[in-house]
Amino acid sequence: PPAFGPGPDPVPRRARRRRERMADLRKGFFRTKRRLEQRLVEAVGLATGSSDAEFEARVNPIMELRAQVTTILGQMERTMSSISAMGNASGALGDAYTSAGGGDVSLADVLRAVNGRKDTALASMTQAIDSVRQKIAAFEDVVTQVEERRRCKLDFDAYTRKLESRKKSDDAIKIAKTQEKLVRSQGQLFDLTQSIYTSAGYYDSTGIQLISPEME
Repeated sequence: PPAFGPGPDPVPRRARRRRERMADLRKGFFRTKRRLEQRLVEAVGLATGSSDAEFEARVNPIMELRAQVTTILGQMERTMSSISAMGNASGALGDAYTSAGGGDVSLADVLRAVNGRKDTALASMTQAIDSVRQKIAAFEDVVTQVEERRRCKLDFDAYTRKLESRKKSDDAIKIAKTQEKLVRSQGQLFDLTQSIYTSAGYYDSTGIQLISPEME
């Protein structure tokens, strides 16, 4: 028969989770410290980060296209508001003319017809605006990757600088550990760069034609 009694002691599990949280906090602290320190030494001219000119040349057009599409979206939203306001005003004006005794075939009929087509125009605009918003949201994935890559580059430059300093000592263990961290950060930097370059290739090929279906 099964033995009944107290279950596993939860204290060790809680202690382990607490140690894991503390380890994560410690890693986060040193990661932030390392990146801030690298920014500082670069800012005051005590160190020079690795060149990123090629990357910036590839990414800047994406950011410019994102800004252009965002501006166009704003204009589309304002146009939609104007169409709605014009349709409502036209209908109200037509009704006011009829109430005042205007004829059956008159400007009032034209104004009411304009208001009637408003819903069709608004439905089309709404669909186009939703599509453009989705395309802008896709840009945010690239922006997130760019920010993550910049943090990774700070790690890479910091480990490069630290390795050069370590090599002046005879501490082979510290040199090996720093070299390992440098290689790991270099791999992460490469992977992020290639992923962003893939997106850059797509946006380079489309340009502002990215939203041509919504504008036609």
